[in-house]
Amino acid sequence: MPGMPGGGKGGVAVGPCPSTVVILALLLSAGAAVAAGDATLNGRQWLQRSQLARFPAADMKASFEMLVVLSDGSRLSRRGTAYRRNGEGALADRLYVFREPASLNGLALLSRDRQGKAADQWLYLPAYGRARRVAMHTAGDAFVGSDFFYSDLARVRVEDGTHRVLGERPCVADGSLADKSACVAVATTDLPGGYPWGRVLSIIDKHNALPRRVEYYDRDGKLARVMTIDRVSTVEGFATPRSITMKTVASAGYSTLTLAEVSYDLGLEADTFSIEALERGAHVQAAVKASTDASSAP
Repeated sequence: MPGMPGGGKGGVAVGPCPSTVVILALLLSAGAAVAAGDATLNGRQWLQRSQLARFPAADMKASFEMLVVLSDGSRLSRRGTAYRRNGEGALADRLYVFREPASLNGLALLSRDRQGKAADQWLYLPAYGRARRVAMHTAGDAFVGSDFFYSDLARVRVEDGTHRVLGERPCVADGSLADKSACVAVATTDLPGGYPWGRVLSIIDKHNALPRRVEYYDRDGKLARVMTIDRVSTVEGFATPRSITMKTVASAGYSTLTLAEVSYDLGLEADTFSIEALERGAHVQAAVKASTDASSAP
């Protein structure tokens, strides 16, 4: 697709490489306290609990910055607004609208979870004025030149693979996360052929069910990518990831997503997450209005 953001870090080309991980979806989530009795949970139940704990409110809105650090040390910044609206169970609709840099202004990605299936995703390109479906074979492409994939903006499919608890582990922590909370390690194997990963290791906080670290291994057993939560804060009573980093092991670079101005339970309408709203530019109009309101505030 001409002009579609993707490809390698810092670039815009698109190439096939299926993936099944979740990052921006995690940033649009929040953890709730986990009740006692978790010692009896199996691997699938731990992942389901982690997934459900990330959606305690009906909806969410936040501003975000995606900082891409290339292997030569140069930095690229992308800014915008993210929206999330819960559906049934762990299903949710998500919308990511970019405003900076100018080359990405107005670009938007709509991701809608489906039960038992991969998420449907549409990319709105301002130059075309239309939303175009993200093909399955491009779900593992780099999103807007970062270390994150298109599929990182969708729900974790707990239905896929075999999940096994490996026991308690120290929580991987930095900064404000440097506490004594115990974590549990869950290994996921036997993933279907469409997945590039042969094994995924999730280190889950036993208190709030947030994944503190996720390691992705390729089919040869080699570590390929590592995701870490760098900062968590309580927003409106919810433990909310505020900074998350994805590192590609083969590269010296990395990408970090941070959230600000987080709000929950705003009453977002279902129409906000429709293809029709995308194509009439409703997200762009909302961004302009928000910018105007902010500039006119005393």
